[in-house]
Amino acid sequence: MEHNELHRKLIAERKRMEIDKWEMGVKTHSDPGDKYLIKWVQIHGKEWNKEWKRCLCRTCNKYAQCGFKLLKKCDGYQQLPPNEL
Repeated sequence: MEHNELHRKLIAERKRMEIDKWEMGVKTHSDPGDKYLIKWVQIHGKEWNKEWKRCLCRTCNKYAQCGFKLLKKCDGYQQLPPNEL
């Protein structure tokens, strides 16, 4: 995975982790803490990487806003310029 794509993936993955952490905090009425993020990577990391490779988000200009959804179809898809792929 090249640097630009790795950067996009990490931004999208971090957003997914933050959303999941927030949802867990709402569910448990407490902050799950940083240990939750480590556990998230252990549980979901491999699957996230597989899905990232299959999704449109990895080549979309909007990856920072909605890349965490790992969409395979998207009406708002905007391909990145060739020099950023």
